[in-house]
Amino acid sequence: MSVTVGVDGGQSQIRLRVSGEPDAKSAPGVSHREADTGRAVIDTVAELWNGRSERISRLVAGLTTIPATEGERHLLATRLAEVTGASEVWLGGDEVISHTGAFEGASGVVLSVGTGVACLALDADTGAHRNFDGVGYLVGDEGGGFWLGRHGIRAALAAQEGRGPHTTLAETVAAQLGPLDGVPIGLHSNPRAVDTIAQIAVVVLAEAATGDPVADAIVSDAATRLVTTVSAGVRFLSAEPQVRVALGGRLLMSPREAGGPTPATEGNASRGATLLSERVATGIRAAHPTATISMATGSSLDGACILAEWVAPGPYRPLLTMYRPQP
Repeated sequence: MSVTVGVDGGQSQIRLRVSGEPDAKSAPGVSHREADTGRAVIDTVAELWNGRSERISRLVAGLTTIPATEGERHLLATRLAEVTGASEVWLGGDEVISHTGAFEGASGVVLSVGTGVACLALDADTGAHRNFDGVGYLVGDEGGGFWLGRHGIRAALAAQEGRGPHTTLAETVAAQLGPLDGVPIGLHSNPRAVDTIAQIAVVVLAEAATGDPVADAIVSDAATRLVTTVSAGVRFLSAEPQVRVALGGRLLMSPREAGGPTPATEGNASRGATLLSERVATGIRAAHPTATISMATGSSLDGACILAEWVAPGPYRPLLTMYRPQP
C-alpha cells in the first residue's frame, strides 16, 4: 500500500498526517535554539512515523527551522527519506505549506502566525515570490507568538516591580509560569524557552479581550506590525488586479479551526477569527481597500498534504528542495 505524508514542522509542535487518515500525530516542536535542528527534526519525524509498513510515495515537509543552504536542505531531505522509506521528499519552509493550504497554488499573500511569523507573496502566473519577515525570534517575527508572549511577560514583571502600569497580566502570567520572582531565572534555564514564552501569547490575547489596557496595547502593536508585513506583500503583488490575502496559523484562527479548513469570509467577525486577526484584517482593509481578505481555507498541515498529492509542484518549485533516492 502506498501513501503520501505531510509534515508541518513548527517550533511549538511538529505534526504529521498520512493521506486518508483524518487525524495527525504530533510531538513537541523544534526551536532555533536546538543545537542541531536538523537532527531533532529527523528524530521527531521518525518517531511520529514509527516504522509503519506502508510505502510513502512522497513526503512533503514545511519547516520553520529550514536549513540555510541548499546543501544542508538536500542532506536533511535525504535523511528524512532514509528514516521513513519515502520514495520522494519535498522540503520547504513553513511559508510554502501555509501558502498552499490557503491558496493551493493561486496568487496571493498568506500571513500565518504561530510561535513565529510566515508571510509569503506569490504570483502564480510569473512565479515571482518573496518572503516578508519570518526571520526568527532573534531579529524578527514581529507580532508573532514569541513576540506577544515576551511583551506580556515583560509587562507582568514591570507591573510587579512598580516600574510599569498595573495589568491583570501579572496574575495570569504567574498562574502559567509560577511566581514572577522566579520567572526570569526559570526561562533562561528552560531548554524550551521559545515555546514556553510563545504560549503566553494566548494569555495576552485573553486579557486584551477582557479589557486590560496593557494587554490590549500589546495586541494592537502586534497587529500594526503584522499589517506592515502583509502590506509589503500586497505591494509586491501590486500588478494583480485584486490582491488576495489569507490569514492563518493558531494565533489568527480559533483553536477549533486552526487544525482544519475554514470557509473564507470577508467580515471582521469571520468564523474562526481571533481578536488579533480581526485587528489585522481591519488594518489591511484600511491600508489596501481593494484587497480581499479571508481566513485561510486550509492549515499549513493541509498545505503539506495537498502538495504531497500533486503531480508537480507548480509555482512552488523554486521554493522547494526535491529529493528522490537513486534506484
